[in-house]
Amino acid sequence: MPRLRYVVTPADEGQKLHRLARRWLRDVPLSAVFRLLRQGRITVNGRRAPRDAVLRAGDVIEAELERVEGPGPDPSGLRPGAAGRPGPRPAAPHPPGPRPAAPQPPGLRPAAPHPPAPHVPGPRVPELDPVIVYEDDHVLVVNKPAGMLTHGDGHAEWTLLAWVRDQLARRGTLPAGALFQPSPAHRLDRNTSGLVAFGKTRHGAARLAEALRSGQAIKEYLAVVRGRPPEGLLQHRLWRDRDHRVSRVIGQDGEAPTAATTSRDIRASSGAGRTLPARPAADEPGPGAAGAPPAATGDLRRTGAAAPGAAREARHAALRLAVLAVGHGFSLCRIHLLTGRTHQIRAQLAATGHPLAGDRKYGGPKVPGLQRPALHCYRLVLPGGVDVVAPLPPDLTGLCRRLGLALPGIRGEG
Repeated sequence: MPRLRYVVTPADEGQKLHRLARRWLRDVPLSAVFRLLRQGRITVNGRRAPRDAVLRAGDVIEAELERVEGPGPDPSGLRPGAAGRPGPRPAAPHPPGPRPAAPQPPGLRPAAPHPPAPHVPGPRVPELDPVIVYEDDHVLVVNKPAGMLTHGDGHAEWTLLAWVRDQLARRGTLPAGALFQPSPAHRLDRNTSGLVAFGKTRHGAARLAEALRSGQAIKEYLAVVRGRPPEGLLQHRLWRDRDHRVSRVIGQDGEAPTAATTSRDIRASSGAGRTLPARPAADEPGPGAAGAPPAATGDLRRTGAAAPGAAREARHAALRLAVLAVGHGFSLCRIHLLTGRTHQIRAQLAATGHPLAGDRKYGGPKVPGLQRPALHCYRLVLPGGVDVVAPLPPDLTGLCRRLGLALPGIRGEG
């Protein structure tokens, strides 16, 4: 019986045997992979190993498969060891990626995973080149420009994920044949600029995930909003409206707030149960003034009806907000994100009646010279002493200057 062989790379270190086997033998039915593990036909360094064995760099993994000649694979599973019983030919292991569109010729495919080639979907866009602001053996932190997707959305595009993998492959720091591929630990919307952390190895990815889950990681954003929002802890329940691709703040009854009730009925607190005032703050522009909200306040507040089950599906969202500067009906705010929900900052600010400047989807005012929501992930703190900042980009620095918003202790470009 032929044996397939794979050497664990540093990027794969720390992974359990059954997880690596499922990725390595990804064309083999899952039931067959687990049967091989139970039968001891997937070994580590020549010895039978439990399915939960933790792998280290340099470990040699071998899988014992059978050659079965025939017109193509049998979907019933991998051929068991008994002679005379039909089964499919074994499928070649390879790293994650698109599966072949058509079956391969009968017989064994190569016994080792194909090394991942640098993958760059779509044409490269030089003006969207990110900047690496921190790197160690396991973690990479990148300053993403506005206009760039963090990862693909099903269309061929130049994404931050593609850029990072391309950079590591060009440098030779992405091990050839590694089943683990660097991935972002969190994401930013296309038109939000700033810091995104990547796990370069499985250990790094696990470290980042735990830091974000436990609250040990600190993510701080800078935002320009209409009016002067309440400071302190803001807490809401967010429901993701997938039909309209927005996040909605809802009450306990499952109803989304309307334009008339948003400011007075959504609760935010710097203590327990404080209710936001219904009337605008002193620096908030009135109707028709420069920076005032448009008549139609965007998808979030266009309807008060939420879908059935919204209350059950809603998730807790929390952030801390501090106002740094006020001018011309706008505020520059520092936001410490405590939970990581889709469109969380945009939805929560809109729900308090103080949407982001330029965020038309959530009712934000149109501002001359600003082509996106005024939101930037400025600072990222990770366990182990990692504390990095991404300077405020030129479009937002210029916006603050035009509005007379001081930048106290904030690094900016342009």
